[in-house]
Amino acid sequence: DVATSLGWEESFNFDTNGDGIIGNEIRDDDNNGLVDNVTNYQLYSESGAITLQNNRGGTYSDATTNRWDAIAAAQVDGGFKVLLEGTNDALRDQYLVWTTDFNGTIINSTGFQPGDELADQGFETLFAVDLNADGFV
Repeated sequence: DVATSLGWEESFNFDTNGDGIIGNEIRDDDNNGLVDNVTNYQLYSESGAITLQNNRGGTYSDATTNRWDAIAAAQVDGGFKVLLEGTNDALRDQYLVWTTDFNGTIINSTGFQPGDELADQGFETLFAVDLNADGFV
């Protein structure tokens, strides 16, 4: 996109090419596997940002639902794993892991589970998140 390459996105703080990123730089400063400062969830990879999507091409963001937020992602053989944290009373202290292909399309889900169950499955290490609240990863 010419406007992006000319720096217009940064100048006008406007996403001229519709990729959900202002400017050319893809960043993951907090090292959680999710691209920083974007509207829709994007998975961070060495080859660039991969948009998280369902099999119909629908995308997700913090505003998608008040039931959960994506908090971490990790590149694995065949694609990515994405960690969701429950954010409402019914899902408090519950987590879900989506498996995606390399295009970021969700192909599998664990369903919501208590953090200690996902910790027992090794997801604390994969995501570097204390899922069972024991103070250790």
